[in-house]
Amino acid sequence: MDGFGMGVLSLVSAGAAMAADPVADCAAPVLLEDMEADTPLRRALERHPLLTVAKNADGGHALAASYVGSEKGSERIVVRHDLPLAGTDFTLRYDVWLPDSFQFVRGGKMHGLGPDRPVTGGDPIRADGWSSRVMWRAGGGPVNYVYHQGQPGKYGEDGAALSDATFTPGTWNRVALHVVLNGEDGTPGSSRVYLNGDLVNELGDVTYRTDFGAATEITQFLFSTFHGGNDPSWAPKDEDGNYVTLVARYDNIAVYPGLCTGVTG
Repeated sequence: MDGFGMGVLSLVSAGAAMAADPVADCAAPVLLEDMEADTPLRRALERHPLLTVAKNADGGHALAASYVGSEKGSERIVVRHDLPLAGTDFTLRYDVWLPDSFQFVRGGKMHGLGPDRPVTGGDPIRADGWSSRVMWRAGGGPVNYVYHQGQPGKYGEDGAALSDATFTPGTWNRVALHVVLNGEDGTPGSSRVYLNGDLVNELGDVTYRTDFGAATEITQFLFSTFHGGNDPSWAPKDEDGNYVTLVARYDNIAVYPGLCTGVTG
């Protein structure tokens, strides 16, 4: 049985995700998607050929994402969705379940936040362009992955590890990415990653933008996940070196004003 088959079997047998409702100490979310209703975000996600809404063991639903191994790492799953409200201080929170067969390999991307014209993929930085996403590294440790004005190289910058925590396959993990943009008054920005409520990675003193127009605020949810990197050394493979497909799932996608990392709610 290839990686795709193993992923589907695990998907069906896994338990329910964490609850979707906002936690008591958080502001009302500007975006909340639990895959249970016909919403603009769900429709946008389902239009991607590698995404489908699947039933959980408890009768609820989650978004199944197929990581198709390829010469690039795995095929890109990228969907950008406008937020109904822009801001400069938001937390993106989502639950992710990885099958026991999941291969972290050298690393890969997970979702984040961006402006109207986010910078990703090694593209040149612009005054109005930035992005902040989560990345897993070899072994499954979550880190920041930030494109910003002062980044040291062509690609996004990791934050500083504050923990040796890793994603745990076979169970639900709650990710929170708290992004605070730099201000026109010189106030620095930051990006922080939380795993199951604990701060695990931090990047401070960030200059996301030098253009402060409305289009440079946090305006988009970036559903962006794949292995890579951009060559076969990042790809999931079987013992014979053949590319495999692994299926993870996502649920309870939410964007909150300010900081919101709770693992219950």
